[in-house]
Amino acid sequence: MENPSTRSSRATAILGTIRRPATAQAKIADQVKWVLKRLLSGSRPDILIVAKELGMGARTLQRRITNEGASFRLLLNEARQELVRQYLSDPAIEINETAFLLGYEDPNSFYRAFRTWEGTTPAHWRSTRLASAQRLPFSRC
Repeated sequence: MENPSTRSSRATAILGTIRRPATAQAKIADQVKWVLKRLLSGSRPDILIVAKELGMGARTLQRRITNEGASFRLLLNEARQELVRQYLSDPAIEINETAFLLGYEDPNSFYRAFRTWEGTTPAHWRSTRLASAQRLPFSRC
């Protein structure tokens, strides 16, 4: 069994690879997802927290998200979907820990959401990806 702080540092390393969108040109949806990805670990951030992080009021943020044809819930789900692929690609991060890192209080809720997104279970998705990664031939230079 691995030390929990080691697993947390792996998740932190993954989060460190997420680039902040250039604020001048970035759509508000990209900025919101960037903030959500940073805040998700073990919690479920709401629009008030995200708005504060972006330096605006919650109503202003909601209006800007709506103007781009999205919703806060949609952006939260997209942020989770993008992060889950990275977390499950690291076999050292347990599936239940992945659920926690994505802000799910109950692993069963995570399993249901994942099945909706990917059409399979997290364990099957992980094993399929890891097996296909092992079959990739090495390129010669």
